[in-house]
Amino acid sequence: SITIKKLADDKLQEYTKKLEDAAASLTQSNDEIKSLTHIISHDLRGPMVNLSGFSSELKNALAETYTIFDNNKKCFSEDNLKVINTLKQDVDEAIKFIESSTNRINNLANSVLKLCRLGRQELIFEQIDMNILVQNLINSQRWQLNKNNTKIIVSDLPVITADKTSIELTMENLIDNAIKYLDPNRSGIIEISASPYKDVYLFNVKDNGRGIAVDSMDKVFKMFKRAGSSDVPGEGVGLAFVKTIIARHGGHIWCESQYGTGCI
Repeated sequence: SITIKKLADDKLQEYTKKLEDAAASLTQSNDEIKSLTHIISHDLRGPMVNLSGFSSELKNALAETYTIFDNNKKCFSEDNLKVINTLKQDVDEAIKFIESSTNRINNLANSVLKLCRLGRQELIFEQIDMNILVQNLINSQRWQLNKNNTKIIVSDLPVITADKTSIELTMENLIDNAIKYLDPNRSGIIEISASPYKDVYLFNVKDNGRGIAVDSMDKVFKMFKRAGSSDVPGEGVGLAFVKTIIARHGGHIWCESQYGTGCI
């Protein structure tokens, strides 16, 4: 009937409008990501490279100055020597601070760029035997596992369809994170398993590490946030990468933990 056709046309227009809005929003998001990438690559990293270079030149110039000074100490009074030595310590400390700060900013900038690229790169889906993939990752971490007296228990894992590079990065980060936050007062145990859930698989990476306090749980997958101990090296970006990868595959990731007993 005419009424039914009218309703169908209205619905078609409604869905078309939603698709157009979604496409426009996606285009805007991509443009924003490109803009951010450009800012980091050129407007931020350029000055940081210059600062790092000038810091290195200053360090070399000071080394030559110190050599001249050491060869001519007899020309200075005791008071002057004390002042010069104090100044030398202050300058050395300042240069170390500049170097560590520029390195940190470069690391953070690289992390943001990597996250931007993860959100845009093409996913190439293929069949992946997760048993082989995980075992290869464990072999590459063998030295660290032995050093921490850590045992990894891997259940039989399925063959999945996904982007192999992305899944390797995901599992590598999850295993590495589990190792980093193990409790130093007990032998580490990491369990990796998977089970079918509806039409997908639910993967678990479980550890008996330090665990995460309740008030820190919201930081787990956030960029540059650290939910664990501050004595663990890193910038707090690994799990942010993982969340982006899983989302691009249409999946979800979450963390359950009890402080002092571990995470899953």
